[in-house]
Amino acid sequence: MAISYFAEDFLDKEFIINNYKVKKVRESFLVVVDHGSWVLLNNEEYSLLRLGRVKENLSLFNLLKEKGIIITKENVKDIIKQYRDRYGFLNKGTSLHIVAVTQRCNQRCLYCYAEAKNLENKKYDMDGDTGKAVVDFIFQTPSKDVVIEFQGGEPLLNFETIKVIIEYAKELNKKYKKNLYFDLVSTLTLIDKGIVNYLKENNVGICTSLDGPKEVHDKNRRYLGGNGTYEDVIRGINLVKDNYGKISALMVTTKFSFPYYKEIIDEYVKHGFMKVRLKSMSNIGYAQKVWKDIGYTGDEYLDFWKKSMDYIFKINKDDKFLIEDLSNIIVKKFLNKRDVLFTDLQSPPCGAAISQMAYNHSGDIFTCDEGRLFELFKLGNVKKDKFKEVIRNEQTCGIISSSMTDVQFCDTCVFKPYCGLCPVCNYAEHGSVITKIPLSERCKILKGMFSYLFEKMIYSDDKNILFDWTKYR
Repeated sequence: MAISYFAEDFLDKEFIINNYKVKKVRESFLVVVDHGSWVLLNNEEYSLLRLGRVKENLSLFNLLKEKGIIITKENVKDIIKQYRDRYGFLNKGTSLHIVAVTQRCNQRCLYCYAEAKNLENKKYDMDGDTGKAVVDFIFQTPSKDVVIEFQGGEPLLNFETIKVIIEYAKELNKKYKKNLYFDLVSTLTLIDKGIVNYLKENNVGICTSLDGPKEVHDKNRRYLGGNGTYEDVIRGINLVKDNYGKISALMVTTKFSFPYYKEIIDEYVKHGFMKVRLKSMSNIGYAQKVWKDIGYTGDEYLDFWKKSMDYIFKINKDDKFLIEDLSNIIVKKFLNKRDVLFTDLQSPPCGAAISQMAYNHSGDIFTCDEGRLFELFKLGNVKKDKFKEVIRNEQTCGIISSSMTDVQFCDTCVFKPYCGLCPVCNYAEHGSVITKIPLSERCKILKGMFSYLFEKMIYSDDKNILFDWTKYR
């Protein structure tokens, strides 16, 4: 990926063609270079580029020079800066820290990747001292921005440790003066007004799961006893909205979701959400055990997703504003010179350790939230290891290397600068952290999404809706 051109490279040449990827898009050719810059060329223009004869068309030459698709003595420093800007996160330090304060949960969702424990297993709760040790470790990161995200299980089952961590982190930050943020990911089935008030006082962001209308949500997300959770989730959402207002939600798609794409979108509009994320299901954890009943192929998911997107565009034209969150992130990746820091689509490499770490009830450190499921992705423990040791150890470096997109199939893909590998998904599906792209349903899904959104952004009247979405975080 790195540029290593020197003055002698240009002694006998006016320009050098940068390493690029190409894809036919309708009657044009999409040409992309590794720092994310792209251009659409017609057949004649692409032939000139392919044959190295771009000087025959001065306007084409200047366009390709501006985009960094050809390299000259005049633009080589600008291209290096664009690389540096796009991949600046590599030197930033770990900013997202996911703290699983308990592995217990009062629900048993069909697709749970955390393999939550039953309510009586309090040995899976993080105690206050371990919580403080996690905070001590977190503040060793060089990142100026620190996000502490509480997860589980159901984190509200251990609200006391959440409070310990928040108070201790705020006190410690008087010394470190970082940009400190807190988030809570919860089912909201246990929330009450006192908890909401505390979260509001400490400016804690809240995210919950809403899989759609009652018949879909209750099929996917049930209490341990088998009853649906929809009514209690809606009660929690309304409680937060009425007393705080700072709440978001996402859904996870199972096979049961497919016929209800309109009803799922309508459910989010009904409850006043500005965003919905149509999340595909990962074949890990509990989902892996029942995949034949709830799972699907990449093509089946894409059919559901495209129908949902077309419906979202329709309701936006009817003055009901709703963003599909992952689509918004992808479009921003196409348009922005700096990468949008979304760990699931970060490369090279993925966000594991570089941008995020996760901590379980005993203080064990993992590459990411999903990594908590496998011992392979354990990097150390906050009670005995220092941040510098963990980020440099052989285990961490090996996992980071396995997520590099400079592999045979990824390196030829036109969407490489905007995408990212997931070693955890690879390991769960294929038994190896090394990707098997031809067998990857995740890859098929992402390619389909990228292609659909790029064509919408260029050729469809819906592009104005996509561009409006990019104004929002």
